[in-house]
Amino acid sequence: MNEYIRVDMVNSGQVDKYLNDGWEIIETAKRSYPDGETTVEYHIGLPARVMVENLLSVIKDYESLGLKEKLFEGIAEGFGETASDYEIGMGHTTSSNTARYMEEYERIVNNKIVKVFRKYTQEELKERGEYSF
Repeated sequence: MNEYIRVDMVNSGQVDKYLNDGWEIIETAKRSYPDGETTVEYHIGLPARVMVENLLSVIKDYESLGLKEKLFEGIAEGFGETASDYEIGMGHTTSSNTARYMEEYERIVNNKIVKVFRKYTQEELKERGEYSF
């Protein structure tokens, strides 16, 4: 059985639009009126998986506009940190709130397991024989 985020009732003139948007028919109800008219009402539900797909699509749009970086900057600022101090790949192991948030974001939104590190300073890079440009 599906889990529905939203449930609604629509008439036959509206049902196709909802079905095209990923909603599912849960049940139908037929109504008869004294004048002989009969109508069908559709009980429809928006499955949780459809809502998740829609939300991920919106998040991907935000990412394509560079807003993921803005989000990380705001999150880091809220923790009293600086987002640009962190990167995926190499650096100091850290369990800072910003790094944990960035890792969780990637796991949830992009289905990636990443490790976020505190960047090496310029002095540390020189000691290691590596240079940043």
